[in-house]
Amino acid sequence: MNDELAEKLHRTKRDYRERRHPNEQMADAEVGGQERLMEDMYPAVGLAYDFVQPSYDWLLSRIEATTARVQQTMAFAATVTFAAPVFITRFFPSIATDSPFLHSALGLFVAILGLGTWALASGGTVKLVSPGKLYNRHLHKTEWQFKKDMIWWAHEAALHNGGMADRRGNVAVGLASGLGLEVLCFVLWIIFS
Repeated sequence: MNDELAEKLHRTKRDYRERRHPNEQMADAEVGGQERLMEDMYPAVGLAYDFVQPSYDWLLSRIEATTARVQQTMAFAATVTFAAPVFITRFFPSIATDSPFLHSALGLFVAILGLGTWALASGGTVKLVSPGKLYNRHLHKTEWQFKKDMIWWAHEAALHNGGMADRRGNVAVGLASGLGLEVLCFVLWIIFS
């Protein structure tokens, strides 16, 4: 029974080695010498690896902050849009409701909601390392190789996730500008009506 199990395990390992991506394959005889050479050339891999987890945390907090800014700006715009006409007509009962400034303010509100919803829906997904990918493709690597690869993946994720945070941040600035214009339109509605 043990011989069958050992043979099956050997076949499974052989099949796995054959399925690996060519960039991940190294001849078993070269691994020791080449890895030692790489470790000597890049001795700070262990130190850089300590930055991998904090880099994910930092980028995720940036994404959460920009998402919250977009959502809060949309909520505040809704509050202003529904409250301003009620209060303005309460204090100025004879104000014209067919004013182009009122229509502009309402149009800006629709644009704010549309842009904010689009930014949240199409902003992309956060890029993280898949535990399944680690399990299936990288558990055979040495600790040094694994850390080196994780540094690269953290770099790739930082580019993707940082871009997503930047886009949402830019949308939040645009929404705040639109909200400012909306408030200005309400003020102009009062002044010119």
